[in-house]
Order: sequence, then structure tokens, then C-alpha cells
Amino acid sequence: MLQVRSDQVESFQDVTSISFTKSLLKTFQKEFPRYVEIEDSMLLSLIVDLLKVARALGFHSEMHAAIYAMSQWLHGFSVEEDYPDVRAVLENPLFSVDEKCQWLERWINSQGEETNS
Repeated sequence: MLQVRSDQVESFQDVTSISFTKSLLKTFQKEFPRYVEIEDSMLLSLIVDLLKVARALGFHSEMHAAIYAMSQWLHGFSVEEDYPDVRAVLENPLFSVDEKCQWLERWINSQGEETNS
């Protein structure tokens, strides 16, 4: 029987995490060109911090973590502090991660509509 050691799993997770983080960096730079002037290392550090918080909140899949990171990115990195309703949803154990992400996506879109009005 094939057995995978925990250090092998951690190593694989680190590689995929680095790849995902760099991919997210490129996406953010493409979608938000004003950040292109900031050094990649600084942006990468911000994204790593966002992904750590996302994972602490239970957003373990890349899609879920990306949605969380995007919501923070769009609203100045203090969404939970500035918007109590967002914090209430993110911390509510009755919502699944999928429900939290769906709610965040709707919230992000509604914020964009308010800005455009």
C-alpha cells in the first residue's frame, strides 16, 4: 500500500500555494493596473497575508480563498472592521464556506453598483 508522509503533503501544498499566490498576483495586477507600480514582492506579501486570513476563516479551496482575497483587495484590507455585516457573515458558523463566498460575491457586486450610482 502506498503511503504518503505528512512532510510530502506539506511540500506539495507549499508548491501549489506558491503557484496559486503568484497566479493571484498576476490576476490582481491585470485587473487593477494601478498596483503594477508597486513591487511584486510587496504585493505578494499582501496576498500571502490575505490568504492566511482566508484559510483561518475556513476558505481552503483556491476559489474560496481568491474570493475572500478579492473582497479585501477591493475594499482596502479592512472589510471585517469597516463593514460589520461582512464580519457577521464570515464568522457565522451556520453558513457554509460556499454560502459565505456567494454572499461575498453578491456584496462585492452591490458595492460596485453603489459606487457607479
